[in-house]
Parts: sequence; C-alpha cells; structure tokens
Amino acid sequence: MSQVPTNVAVVGSWEMKRIRACTISSLVSVDIIEPTIMFVLKSGSATLANIKNCLDFSVNVLSSQQTNLSQIYSNSRSEDETLENTHYWDINKTGVPMIKDAHLNFFCVFKSSQELKNSTIVFARVIETFNLGSGNPLLYFERKYFGVTEISSESH
Repeated sequence: MSQVPTNVAVVGSWEMKRIRACTISSLVSVDIIEPTIMFVLKSGSATLANIKNCLDFSVNVLSSQQTNLSQIYSNSRSEDETLENTHYWDINKTGVPMIKDAHLNFFCVFKSSQELKNSTIVFARVIETFNLGSGNPLLYFERKYFGVTEISSESH
C-alpha cells in the first residue's frame, strides 16, 4: 500500500476539555447526495472510542506545510492537549476542534462503523466544510511526504 499515494488527515474530537486526535491516511468520499466520508482507525484506538461517544468531530486534511502534525498525531501522546496549550487547534463555530491552517476541514457526525479483525471503518456524515484552499495538500507516498506541486512537477 505504500505505492498508493494518499491524503493525510487528522481526526479530532473533544474528550472532556482535552483534544483527542490521530492521523489517518484512508479518507474516502462515499456519498455526495448525503455527504458521507469513511476512514479507518485501529479497533483499540482511543480516538475511535471517543468519536463513538461524543459523535461530533472534525477531519482535517493537512496542507503540505503540516508534515509535523501528521507525525505528532500518528504517535501516542501522554500530554493533555487543550485549546489553552496548543498551537495547532482552534474551535469551529459548531464547537468542534479544528486544525488551524489545514487544507480542508470537515465537520462531521458519527453515523456508523464496521468492525474488521484489527481495524474499524468509520462512516461519518459531513455537516459543514471549511476550505482554506491552500492548493497544496499533504500527500503520503513510498513512506515519504509530498505536496501536490512537488508530485505534479515531475511530469513525463
């Protein structure tokens, strides 16, 4: 699968006053009439348990300048992250945490999930989007990060 270029996003939700978040690289649109997206999380993920509990969350497609956020949220963190002590998050008018300066923010409501052996497919209805329009989303390919302009500049 490392040969398939994919988008990079961070899912974020509230866990009390703490921001619970993790990186995903499996974001797919599944319905445009009733805007629905899906992505995959590890079945034991604390983020998965939290979005099933709180229902409202954001999916933040990172810009090419946010590689560090992909790495930060792909690892387990022990520190509590709140709006008071973060440089990366803000709050949407709906009250959902969102990554600042992301290429695209989806504000979602948990719809359902499908359990697999070690992972869970999450289906979410998109309530609202915010498009910064960076023009350069972050991509992951061959275990490296790229921006769209870097990939498209290598035309044959």
